[in-house]
Amino acid sequence: MDLKKLFGHSNEFIKYLWQKEKPSKNTIAGDSAALMKETQLLTSCGYENGTKWGQEVGFMYNSVVEDYFTSFTLHCKGWTSVFYTPSKPQFLGTATTNLNDMLIQGMRWYSGLSRVGISRFCPLIYGSLRMPILQSMCYAELSLLPLHCLPICCFATIPQICLVNGISIYPEVDDDEQSKRYEMGIFDFQTSIMFLAPMVTLVILNMASFFGGVARVLTLGGFDKLFMQIALSLFVLVMSYPVIEAMVLRTDKGRIPRSVTILSAFLSLVLLLLGSSFLM
Repeated sequence: MDLKKLFGHSNEFIKYLWQKEKPSKNTIAGDSAALMKETQLLTSCGYENGTKWGQEVGFMYNSVVEDYFTSFTLHCKGWTSVFYTPSKPQFLGTATTNLNDMLIQGMRWYSGLSRVGISRFCPLIYGSLRMPILQSMCYAELSLLPLHCLPICCFATIPQICLVNGISIYPEVDDDEQSKRYEMGIFDFQTSIMFLAPMVTLVILNMASFFGGVARVLTLGGFDKLFMQIALSLFVLVMSYPVIEAMVLRTDKGRIPRSVTILSAFLSLVLLLLGSSFLM
C-alpha cells in the first residue's frame, strides 16, 4: 500500500518513520524554512483527510476513550502486548487538579467506556470470539464499570428515604442463640440459599484451585511462574476461614447447611470443567 495513503503527504515525516537512530540536531535544523513548511503541513487540520489516521494509524477515532478502544481493537486483530520500559518516558500526562476537572474527565471516561460496553463491540460478545476469554473479561470489566453507579445511587438514597419514613431496613435479632453468636463474634449464616451458594461456591473453587496448583507445582514444577497465584489463593483461603469453618467444623444452627455445601461443590466442579475446556 502507498505510504502516503497511510501516513499522509509529508515526505519528511515518512522518511523519519524508518530511521532507527534519533535524528541529529544538525539534520533537523538543516533547512529551517523547509522544516517550517513541513511542520505547517503536518499540523494542518486537513492533513489526515484521505489517510488511514484514526483507522489503521495512530489512536482510533470516534471514541472519547481512544486508548482503551485502540488497544481493544489491536488485540482483537491478533496483536499481543509486551512489557517495555525505555529509559526515557514515552507518554506523559497531567492529572486533574480540581473537582470540576475531575468530574468532567470522569464523565468523559465513563461515557466512552459505557458506549463501547453497550455497542456491537461489547468485549463479552465481540472480544470473546477474537481473543482469550479471560482477556475479554478484563476489557468487559472496564467497559461495564460505569454501571456501578446504579447500585451506588440506590445505596446512597434508599436508606435515607426509609429513615425519613420511619422504615427500619436492619432487622432486629430476636433469637437468644443468634444474639450469643453475635456477642462471641461468630458469623451467622442463616440466610437464603440465593446469597449463600455463590459465596460458598467461590470458596470451594478457590480451595480446589489452591490444592490443585500446589500439586501441579510439586509434580510438574514451575513454582516461579505460579508463585504469585498460589500466594493469592492462600490469602483468599485465610480470609475465608469463617466460611470454611461454617461448612466443616461448626454444628450450631448458624452453620452453612449441608445441602448448600453439596450444591456449591457441584457448581464449583462445573466451573472447573468449563474453565478447563475453554483454556485447554
